[in-house]
Amino acid sequence: MEGEWKIKHIPRSRNLVANHLAKMSLSWKSNLQVTDEAPKEILDLLQVDKDNGYFM
Repeated sequence: MEGEWKIKHIPRSRNLVANHLAKMSLSWKSNLQVTDEAPKEILDLLQVDKDNGYFM
């Protein structure tokens, strides 16, 4: 295998967007969801993650 891999656990509390998207996907009728804009709650959670310094 080429290159380096690093696996790191990120707690849900430090990755609110991924956690919320996973919860939202439970109610989707298909495996693929396409939107023109991010839902407002996702934008709000991105801002919270950013404010808390959780972006890598």
